[in-house]
Amino acid sequence: MPMAERSRIKFNPSTMEIEIEGTEAFVRNSFNNIQEFFFKVQGKKVEKPAKPEKKTKSVRTSKKEKAKPGPRPKKLKAARPGSNTEKVMQVITSSPQGTSADNLVKKTGLNKRQIWEVIKMGKKAGKIKSKKRGVYASA
Repeated sequence: MPMAERSRIKFNPSTMEIEIEGTEAFVRNSFNNIQEFFFKVQGKKVEKPAKPEKKTKSVRTSKKEKAKPGPRPKKLKAARPGSNTEKVMQVITSSPQGTSADNLVKKTGLNKRQIWEVIKMGKKAGKIKSKKRGVYASA
């Protein structure tokens, strides 16, 4: 003999929560009755809940993989007057045979880390080229 399904309605007066357990028909019917009761008490018109739509089979389509963009090359920003980039580029363009990083430190007053960052971005942007090891010139 199949076990009888338990159906119950619990009300917690301190939190004002209502818990309904049972078959789907029992829960739907009980919920509608409770909802009608509260609407009648408040004097509002009862709106019948919309019937759930029938489920349709979903067809899974294959997704085309999107090409993930690679890392964007850093652009050498347009040099603002007085910026580190402008200082380094002025020294590099003023010496046609190229200049070293140490010479750039002396002439610009920047530290080596700042110089290397400008040189690295300038190389990626095609504004600076290496003449030989440690000597940089305008491209």
